Amino acid sequence: MKINHTFVKQSRTGGFTLIEMLLVLVILATLAAIVLPKFTGTGQKAKITAAKTQIESFKTALSTFEADNGAYPKSGDLEELLSAPPNMPSWHGPYLDS
Repeated sequence: MKINHTFVKQSRTGGFTLIEMLLVLVILATLAAIVLPKFTGTGQKAKITAAKTQIESFKTALSTFEADNGAYPKSGDLEELLSAPPNMPSWHGPYLDS
């Protein structure tokens, strides 16, 4: 009894098996779970640091204005920190950059 090897022999084309694809997806998901939180946290930390720096700048400007003029600005928009209000000869600003 002779076996014809042409029917037994399986040909394989250059593709990926399902297990190989799943393995790659698991590796990519693991890397994304490690890397993405680090990038998103950095942006949030930068925004917080910028806000703290701006608040300190306002505090310094307000303190300097109060030291020069004896009182804090009366206007709600703090325009007096940028340009001299009328009838205020002791104003030595601008106290903030535009």
